[in-house]
Amino acid sequence: MIRREGDVYRVEGPVTIENVRGVIEEGRRVFSGEDLRVDLGGLENVDSSALSMLLEWMRDAAASGRRVRYLNVPENLASLARVYGVLDHLPLAA
Repeated sequence: MIRREGDVYRVEGPVTIENVRGVIEEGRRVFSGEDLRVDLGGLENVDSSALSMLLEWMRDAAASGRRVRYLNVPENLASLARVYGVLDHLPLAA
């Protein structure tokens, strides 16, 4: 579900209430370095639990003095973030 490509971590597949806890834990195991770049372009079938994943990874990064940026946020996930009022709080890479 998460694979490293150079200095970018690519998250792929569905992230829903059924598997979000496992994806969060996988990220905690594989993320390393000070500047985390997480590519979300491979996500499919997301629900609001995917937002909780992004927020949790942000909290984890902040707690350990790291920075996380999200790349290629799918429109369906961005739309959910707008509805919940958190889009402007996500560290999106240009």
